[in-house]
Amino acid sequence: MQSKQFAIGDIDGVRFYYILGDTVWFYENCALDSTPFVGIIVAINEDNMVDLQLMTSLGQIKTARRGVCLQGDDRLAQASYKNKGCWRPRPTVAEVHQYYSSFTAK
Repeated sequence: MQSKQFAIGDIDGVRFYYILGDTVWFYENCALDSTPFVGIIVAINEDNMVDLQLMTSLGQIKTARRGVCLQGDDRLAQASYKNKGCWRPRPTVAEVHQYYSSFTAK
């Protein structure tokens, strides 16, 4: 399987680009209510699934995951894909600021 340099993702109608080396959130068994691991995209496959290198909270390499789907991917309805986990992009500083500023009094 060939690897691409970048791809376009879509979560809830929001499109974004992801490239090799991006840091992302990885959720075991796609449990989005759990604490995510930090993952680094090391390969983007032709089917837009990614291979991730996972890190611990101390920055140590935990393990590698192959063929991980983006959150919201239709394939996650199948247990074989969901058991591999899923990933989503980490928010940018601007997105975090916008989120927290929505709580301030106007």
